[in-house]
Amino acid sequence: EDASAPNSRARAILSPAPPAPLSPAPAFTDDESLRKAVMNLTLTSAKAKTIQECLSALKRIVQDLFGEHYTVEAYGGAVNGFATICGDVDVTICNIFLEPLDWQPPSSALEELRRGLKDSADFRVVEAIFGARVP
Repeated sequence: EDASAPNSRARAILSPAPPAPLSPAPAFTDDESLRKAVMNLTLTSAKAKTIQECLSALKRIVQDLFGEHYTVEAYGGAVNGFATICGDVDVTICNIFLEPLDWQPPSSALEELRRGLKDSADFRVVEAIFGARVP
Protein backbone atom coordinates (compact mmCIF):
# COMPACT_ATOMS: atom_id res chain seq x y z
CA GLU A 1 0.00 0.00 0.00
CA ASP A 2 1.21 3.51 -0.80
CA ALA A 3 2.42 5.30 2.38
CA SER A 4 1.47 8.66 0.87
CA ALA A 5 -2.22 7.70 0.67
CA PRO A 6 -4.38 9.83 2.98
CA ASN A 7 -5.65 6.89 5.05
CA SER A 8 -2.28 5.29 5.64
CA ARG A 9 0.36 5.78 8.28
CA ALA A 10 3.80 4.50 9.02
CA ARG A 11 4.73 2.90 12.25
CA ALA A 12 8.11 2.39 13.78
CA ILE A 13 8.10 0.05 16.73
CA LEU A 14 10.46 1.48 19.31
CA SER A 15 11.51 -0.61 22.24
CA PRO A 16 14.18 -0.21 24.90
CA ALA A 17 14.15 -3.98 25.46
CA PRO A 18 12.27 -7.00 24.11
CA PRO A 19 8.86 -7.37 25.78
CA ALA A 20 8.26 -10.25 28.17
CA PRO A 21 6.08 -13.05 26.80
CA LEU A 22 2.43 -12.85 27.78
CA SER A 23 1.01 -15.55 30.00
CA PRO A 24 -2.43 -17.07 29.42
CA ALA A 25 -5.33 -15.08 30.85
CA PRO A 26 -6.40 -16.39 34.25
CA ALA A 27 -9.95 -17.40 35.06
CA PHE A 28 -11.41 -14.91 37.53
CA THR A 29 -13.52 -16.41 40.28
CA ASP A 30 -14.26 -13.22 42.22
CA ASP A 31 -14.05 -9.43 42.07
CA GLU A 32 -10.88 -9.33 44.18
CA SER A 33 -8.89 -11.52 41.78
CA LEU A 34 -10.09 -9.39 38.88
CA ARG A 35 -9.06 -6.20 40.74
CA LYS A 36 -5.59 -7.64 41.41
CA ALA A 37 -5.18 -8.62 37.75
CA VAL A 38 -6.15 -5.12 36.60
CA MET A 39 -3.68 -3.59 39.07
CA ASN A 40 -0.92 -5.76 37.58
CA LEU A 41 -1.66 -4.24 34.15
CA THR A 42 -1.83 -0.66 35.40
CA LEU A 43 0.82 1.71 34.11
CA THR A 44 3.55 2.20 36.70
CA SER A 45 5.13 5.57 37.43
CA ALA A 46 8.45 4.19 36.10
CA LYS A 47 6.81 3.23 32.78
CA ALA A 48 5.06 6.63 32.60
CA LYS A 49 8.45 8.31 33.11
CA THR A 50 9.96 6.17 30.35
CA ILE A 51 7.14 7.21 28.00
CA GLN A 52 7.81 10.89 28.71
CA GLU A 53 11.55 10.39 28.16
CA CYS A 54 10.85 8.65 24.84
CA LEU A 55 8.55 11.46 23.72
CA SER A 56 11.17 14.08 24.63
CA ALA A 57 13.91 12.19 22.79
CA LEU A 58 11.65 11.69 19.76
CA LYS A 59 10.84 15.41 19.67
CA ARG A 60 14.57 16.25 19.73
CA ILE A 61 15.27 13.84 16.88
CA VAL A 62 12.34 15.13 14.79
CA GLN A 63 13.41 18.76 15.28
CA ASP A 64 17.04 17.90 14.45
CA LEU A 65 15.91 16.20 11.23
CA PHE A 66 13.10 18.47 10.05
CA GLY A 67 13.46 21.73 11.96
CA GLU A 68 12.02 23.41 15.04
CA HIS A 69 8.70 24.04 13.30
CA TYR A 70 7.88 20.35 13.81
CA THR A 71 6.66 18.83 17.05
CA VAL A 72 5.59 15.42 18.35
CA GLU A 73 2.11 14.97 19.82
CA ALA A 74 1.15 11.80 21.68
CA TYR A 75 -2.41 10.51 21.77
CA GLY A 76 -4.24 7.39 22.86
CA GLY A 77 -3.87 5.43 26.06
CA ALA A 78 -0.41 6.78 26.88
CA VAL A 79 -1.86 10.25 27.45
CA ASN A 80 -5.55 9.78 28.24
CA GLY A 81 -5.19 7.67 31.38
CA PHE A 82 -6.11 4.31 29.82
CA ALA A 83 -2.56 3.07 29.27
CA THR A 84 -1.50 -0.33 30.51
CA ILE A 85 1.95 -1.69 31.26
CA CYS A 86 1.81 -3.56 27.90
CA GLY A 87 0.59 -0.59 25.85
CA ASP A 88 2.22 1.34 23.05
CA VAL A 89 2.59 5.07 22.48
CA ASP A 90 0.81 6.60 19.50
CA VAL A 91 2.34 9.79 18.10
CA THR A 92 1.75 12.24 15.31
CA ILE A 93 4.48 14.47 13.94
CA CYS A 94 3.05 17.91 13.27
CA ASN A 95 4.24 20.94 11.34
CA ILE A 96 3.17 23.81 13.63
CA PHE A 97 2.88 26.24 10.72
CA LEU A 98 -0.30 26.16 8.65
CA GLU A 99 1.46 26.20 5.28
CA PRO A 100 3.84 23.40 4.26
CA LEU A 101 7.53 24.18 4.65
CA ASP A 102 10.09 22.11 2.78
CA TRP A 103 7.37 19.62 1.88
CA GLN A 104 8.50 16.14 0.95
CA PRO A 105 6.52 12.99 0.22
CA PRO A 106 5.55 11.16 3.41
CA SER A 107 7.44 8.04 2.38
CA SER A 108 10.75 9.90 2.07
CA ALA A 109 10.15 11.79 5.34
CA LEU A 110 9.40 8.50 7.10
CA GLU A 111 12.55 6.93 5.67
CA GLU A 112 14.56 9.93 6.91
CA LEU A 113 12.95 9.54 10.34
CA ARG A 114 13.73 5.80 10.37
CA ARG A 115 17.40 6.56 9.66
CA GLY A 116 17.43 9.24 12.38
CA LEU A 117 15.95 6.83 14.91
CA LYS A 118 18.37 4.09 13.87
CA ASP A 119 21.33 6.45 14.36
CA SER A 120 20.04 7.59 17.76
CA ALA A 121 21.36 6.14 21.00
CA ASP A 122 17.89 6.71 22.54
CA PHE A 123 15.97 4.18 20.42
CA ARG A 124 16.26 0.78 18.85
CA VAL A 125 14.16 0.35 15.71
CA VAL A 126 12.64 -3.10 15.95
CA GLU A 127 10.48 -2.87 12.84
CA ALA A 128 9.57 -0.08 10.41
CA ILE A 129 6.21 -0.37 8.65
CA PHE A 130 5.72 2.17 5.87
CA GLY A 131 2.32 1.12 4.56
CA ALA A 132 -0.31 0.59 7.21
CA ARG A 133 -4.01 1.39 7.16
CA VAL A 134 -5.73 3.28 9.92
CA PRO A 135 -8.83 1.30 10.92
